[in-house]
Amino acid sequence: MKRTWRHSANYASLEIQLLEGQVLIKEYFDPGKDPNRHLFSFQEFLEDKARWILQQNYSEHLLQEVKEAIRTES
Repeated sequence: MKRTWRHSANYASLEIQLLEGQVLIKEYFDPGKDPNRHLFSFQEFLEDKARWILQQNYSEHLLQEVKEAIRTES
């Protein structure tokens, strides 16, 4: 099962990782700098608490793909 997603948009790149019961989102805005990090429980992610991050620059499809992976793993 897929546990890491990488996606690039106009202004930033994004990495999403499924950890032990958590979703780590890293946003890279400036190469060579530390990324912004957001950590959500699986439940929080499924409740769309991370939607605002993904809707800013990334597709709804990516959000749904990660949710499906969480449901499969849980």
